[in-house]
Amino acid sequence: MEKLNNILKHNGTVRLETDRLILRKFEIKDLDELNIIVSDKEAMKNTDWNSKSFEDTKTQLNTIISNYDDKLKYVWAIEAKEDNKLIGVIELIDLYHENMSGEFEYFIRRESWGKGYVTEALKEAIRYLLLEVNMLRLTAYFIDSNIGSKRVLEKAGMKLESHSRAGLYTNNGFSDGYGYAIIRDDLIKDDLYKDIYVGSV
Repeated sequence: MEKLNNILKHNGTVRLETDRLILRKFEIKDLDELNIIVSDKEAMKNTDWNSKSFEDTKTQLNTIISNYDDKLKYVWAIEAKEDNKLIGVIELIDLYHENMSGEFEYFIRRESWGKGYVTEALKEAIRYLLLEVNMLRLTAYFIDSNIGSKRVLEKAGMKLESHSRAGLYTNNGFSDGYGYAIIRDDLIKDDLYKDIYVGSV
């Protein structure tokens, strides 16, 4: 464990930037916009985020903010530079310190679909976690009907590893799930991200 602590450089949810996006910590001022996003059943149908009311969203946001002192917590608000509007969330929902790995979850507001924002945010989060934090492996899962998420993961350089029949639960119930992964060597070997990020600031 001590050796791992020397290798891994966990620094929590630091501010990151791409050409069009800012990835930052959530603030209480985000409550109204976050509630709009998570109240959209269509936008949230492929996630397991469960917010039934404004008070639920407030409780969840306060929990996120209170956990930022933990350097093993990675929960980014995705903000569009164009209008400084909150458009979504990207986070590690599971972090396995001893395996140097973690699992992503993400979602964005419906009017921001199809613009490449999730791919851009995911690439930058992957770059930071693999090349700066020194994690070894990152994964993400999607249900069989969510073709958009499949494209996002593939564009981010992740590769198909698994298919679980009725293995993934979302707000639509159980569905077949597909697991994608990327490891640090993929980035270094393929030079995948040389033109897509500004870096941490």
